[in-house]
Amino acid sequence: MSPRSSGVASRQNQEPAAILHRLQEFLQIRSVSAYLVGGYIRNLLMGGDVRDVDIAVSVPALPLAQAAAVALGGHYVLLDEENQVARLVFSSPTPPGQWHIDLAALQGDIHQDLARRDFTVNAIALPLETLKGEGWRGKIIDPGHGVADTENRVLRAVSQSIFQDDPVRMMRGIRLAAQLGLTLDGSTRELMARHHTLLAQAAPERIREELCRLLACPQAAPWLSIMDEVGLLGILFPELDQARGVSQPKEHFWDVYHHSLETVASVEGILAAVRGEGGQTMPHQALRQPWPEELNACLSEEVGTDCSRAAILKLTALLHDIAKPDTRTVEPGGRIRFLGHADVGAQMALFILERLRFSLKERQVVARMIQHHLRPAQLARIHPPSRRAIYRYFRDTEEVGVTTLLLSLADHWATRGPQLIPDAWQQHVMATQLLATYYFQEQKRAVPPRLVDGHLLMEHFGLRPGPLVGELLEALREAQAVGDVTTQEEALALAQQELQRRQPSL
Repeated sequence: MSPRSSGVASRQNQEPAAILHRLQEFLQIRSVSAYLVGGYIRNLLMGGDVRDVDIAVSVPALPLAQAAAVALGGHYVLLDEENQVARLVFSSPTPPGQWHIDLAALQGDIHQDLARRDFTVNAIALPLETLKGEGWRGKIIDPGHGVADTENRVLRAVSQSIFQDDPVRMMRGIRLAAQLGLTLDGSTRELMARHHTLLAQAAPERIREELCRLLACPQAAPWLSIMDEVGLLGILFPELDQARGVSQPKEHFWDVYHHSLETVASVEGILAAVRGEGGQTMPHQALRQPWPEELNACLSEEVGTDCSRAAILKLTALLHDIAKPDTRTVEPGGRIRFLGHADVGAQMALFILERLRFSLKERQVVARMIQHHLRPAQLARIHPPSRRAIYRYFRDTEEVGVTTLLLSLADHWATRGPQLIPDAWQQHVMATQLLATYYFQEQKRAVPPRLVDGHLLMEHFGLRPGPLVGELLEALREAQAVGDVTTQEEALALAQQELQRRQPSL
């Protein structure tokens, strides 16, 4: 059900304003009443992104959307057959680039439709034909006083039943407030606390989508704390709730639970510094040294369908110590230890994120970062770390190596909190920047050809295929990477030494 646009239509102007005007003419010819609703009007009033347009129409939306896709040069996507919701996707050569129009059938008349919506800032509408005229603001339909709430930057529930009707609206409300810089209305916050357990009944795919969009916000950490206060965070991550009140060694300022939340805040402080922003405090000042210019692009890459590396990094920060309650021991002298918590935590994260329907790729990235999150701190203690140690770190961490560096840095910051030691912090920051720079420089270099391959090793030393050949090749790759061998003769000599060390009888 995806009719392609005709050649004529695809060459026509695909700018949002022009498409909306042509859509209005298309609907007027067919005597269809149409209203711009929700986010589009809200963002026009607040100056936000207007790439996503919602339109409510007075007839069944699916056949109408299919015809509109052909007429306007868009691509038709079925979103919800039962509730008559479809999407028209367009590409524009200028910002916002790709954008879309969602067409949905009105639920009753426009006032009844708006009364069923979630928050007052979304329960506003504008007849489509008024958009291109003067004075459109005066023609906004606003039964819930959403325009005033946009001006006061308040997120307020339309009714007392919105979360019972759809529990994911609690997650959406938190995300919208973080995204738009809104304050959560007190009664709406109380309503979330009253109904937070309903979130457990919601589709995990929808929860995941809202969580990823929240973590994409520059200041998600304060909203995770609000989710904690109203009970939502414990519904999403009951394993994390077990960390509440779990004490740590004296170096830690917070218990395991609050350390995890603070690590997300520390990640956001580091990401702000990478973007050239940040505060005037000592931790932020130390972070202002130059970061590799490629780092921002790396953090913007999508890991799954719609989750960037930066958002995945925040998710990992929240879960990085998830296994500490299960691995906590207290030695006779009172020393607290969490032996193996990184490996156990990696396995727990795989299970948690599968439950929330994260992709296999996303689960693996988070698990690998948790597994290796202690290693950068060990490298940071060496001045400077050896090329062999750096090689082994990036060999083991591969694509998550750089983000794991940032996770370790955030972990350090959130360990000490207000008792951060300037010299130790500066040392860790400098080591992180050094290692990140090394990583991106190595990416630009051409990979030198192998000096020997498995066939040559087997022929030269009379070996059979097996793990030993792979281990020898890895040892030679490492030696070549750090400059210990540069010729085939040196490589074979090193291979002979390795064989004699592993199997003296040979």
